[in-house]
Amino acid sequence: MANKKGAAREVFWGSCTRGQLLSGVQLQPRDRRLLEALCSCEVLTTQEARRLMYGEEDERGRWYVYRRLKKLERAGLLRRVGQRICVTQRTLDLFGYDATAYHVLDKEKRCVGEIYIAAVQSGWEWLPARQAKKEYNFNRGDAFAGLIRGRGAYLLYVLPRSPRKSYVQRVRSEARRCALLGFDGAVVFCPTPDSMSAFGSEPEFSVRRLMVLPLPFGLEVLGRFREGFDSIYRAALVGCRFLPSNRTFADHVVRQGEKEYYLCELFTNDLNVRCVLAEQSRRIEEVEGRGFIVFCFQSQLRLLDSLSLGCGTQVCVVSEDWGRVDRLSLEELKT
Repeated sequence: MANKKGAAREVFWGSCTRGQLLSGVQLQPRDRRLLEALCSCEVLTTQEARRLMYGEEDERGRWYVYRRLKKLERAGLLRRVGQRICVTQRTLDLFGYDATAYHVLDKEKRCVGEIYIAAVQSGWEWLPARQAKKEYNFNRGDAFAGLIRGRGAYLLYVLPRSPRKSYVQRVRSEARRCALLGFDGAVVFCPTPDSMSAFGSEPEFSVRRLMVLPLPFGLEVLGRFREGFDSIYRAALVGCRFLPSNRTFADHVVRQGEKEYYLCELFTNDLNVRCVLAEQSRRIEEVEGRGFIVFCFQSQLRLLDSLSLGCGTQVCVVSEDWGRVDRLSLEELKT
């Protein structure tokens, strides 16, 4: 969101052990978590604030959060608009952010808090959009909502429910710049089937990955992607040998007896991987002699059926709760 002034941040919290007293409000660790999140994503819902301050399991937070938010608002540390909570200039200044608080509640920012919480809780480092734009010389009006770093670096986008063609083209144009900046690609969140359909399935091979995920299920996929899917792969392919792959569409090369396979996943709905499977898998199998093992969700079987896969392809179907894996051949899937 903006450049931090490290010294100012140290001064504000440095000698305070029991909470900072500010305008009659003694800031506690849960307050700091909330205000840090607001500085990063600008807008949160009341429910997201409760999750940050009291956690999912603490039922008391359902009642306490309103009282606490009211005190923080009186201190000028946040602004409430209905069920939305917005950052204020005072909070940005106190936490050392060189930025200006907007007074317009942009629709595109209303899902950012949900994504921020899921990303941070699953171990991603979050760089606010304003800070990333300054650090990497993006245009101020660029559409991305933030930058995450962990297992690679990715720009994050949230599409409107029914995006215009010009907006989709703008997002794709920004995503193509990722490689020039050393990023691995982009993650595009789609709140509706219409938004995912509008984004299309065309790949962007100028970047390593272009992941298009549904909201809210895609948040869990993003968290799993941060950890890697190796535990799922190895549980399903017991007795196989895993070798490194130098192809961007494959996570591993798997050796099963005398036969080798490229291991690919569709969990992240990477459009580049989908394109390779649809247009090049048969030729790769003929030229290199390697087949494909594809991991996908149960709900992606219709998508898988639309791809022109080679006859030697094996499919590992994973349930949406990640609890079950069925290993099948293409012939078994068709029957």
